[in-house]
Amino acid sequence: MARAKKIFPKGEVLRDGAMSTFITVGNAKQEFERIFEICFSCNEQLSKPVVVQHGFTKLNHTFDISCQFMEQPEFVEQIKNAEIVVGHAGAGTIMTALQYGIKPIVIPRLSKYKEHIDDHQYELARALNNDGKVYMINNEAEMRELLSENESFGYQKTLTGNELVNEIANDISMLGKL
Repeated sequence: MARAKKIFPKGEVLRDGAMSTFITVGNAKQEFERIFEICFSCNEQLSKPVVVQHGFTKLNHTFDISCQFMEQPEFVEQIKNAEIVVGHAGAGTIMTALQYGIKPIVIPRLSKYKEHIDDHQYELARALNNDGKVYMINNEAEMRELLSENESFGYQKTLTGNELVNEIANDISMLGKL
């Protein structure tokens, strides 16, 4: 696994209240070019700068700031300082965004595109979308519509650690009942 690197010198992470977009794909070994195709096609609608953590995906587009991986404290700072968070539908990414009061836009990795080994991200994203905790999108048209309709992507309610774990555990348990 490639070593994480800092993308801002110490003390120069975007300050609170700064407008930015943070796009993250986590650390799965499979490439996830689709998320960057969708985001790049809507680049003019995204808050700047656009900060990208691309993992094992080779970037075919240019964004303002990009890195392969980042340390957890910097990952958290990027989420806390972003106006818009776009990510794969990984539980860690979603929980971190919700913990800091951000309702993320999620694009689940899908097995039919060989982006993951199964569709657990789709199942999680669908359940959380139905519960109003995330914005799940699947393509450029849905992303454009979402960005056009929403002026603010704040979740309205910051959840504490235990509240967040209980909310997500409840959503996950509902997956078995679908």
